[in-house]
Amino acid sequence: MTDDEADPDHPGDQYARQTPTPFTREALRAVILDHRREAIRAAAAIVGDHATGEDVAQLAFIELARTWKRQNALREPHRLLFQVLKLRALDERRKRTPVPLADDALITKATADRVMAMPDFAPGIDGLFTSMAMVAALRQLPVRQQQVLALHIGLQWELDAVASVMACSTAAVKSLQERGLHTLRKSPLMIHPRMALPEVHQ
Repeated sequence: MTDDEADPDHPGDQYARQTPTPFTREALRAVILDHRREAIRAAAAIVGDHATGEDVAQLAFIELARTWKRQNALREPHRLLFQVLKLRALDERRKRTPVPLADDALITKATADRVMAMPDFAPGIDGLFTSMAMVAALRQLPVRQQQVLALHIGLQWELDAVASVMACSTAAVKSLQERGLHTLRKSPLMIHPRMALPEVHQ
């Protein structure tokens, strides 16, 4: 069974079967050149500005280099890069956020707002819904569907970066997103109950 055929909610250990890439300066340079632009953009989406995103991406590159050199070889170095990048960006966001709101709450709220703004989301929903209802519905989704919606829609990471963090293919990311959005559309929390008309007494 291929990765695309596997259940994206329960991915197999596909990376364990891949050949490790030995650490060399050339291999490190290639990963940085290939993923620098997206790494900066992904970090900036979390911390809120491009300049800090560049700083966070640089920290992630340094940490990748140290880990890769220490272990001599890595499977999918870019996967580790984006995992580290997310952690360091969240650390920076935590330091810069004056309101004591959990990181996942901030990201979930951003995801809810962006899903609600999607032009192809509202059709098919019978009734009105609020941002709070959307947040609650998001939290009821399977964990991996929540993660994909948060990364791809909420933080607007590109598919390759999401796939790296999620340890799955881009096709699996698309499948998880489609299933998550479908479940949201059908959620009882997205349906505003119709109010019964008051009885008229003569």
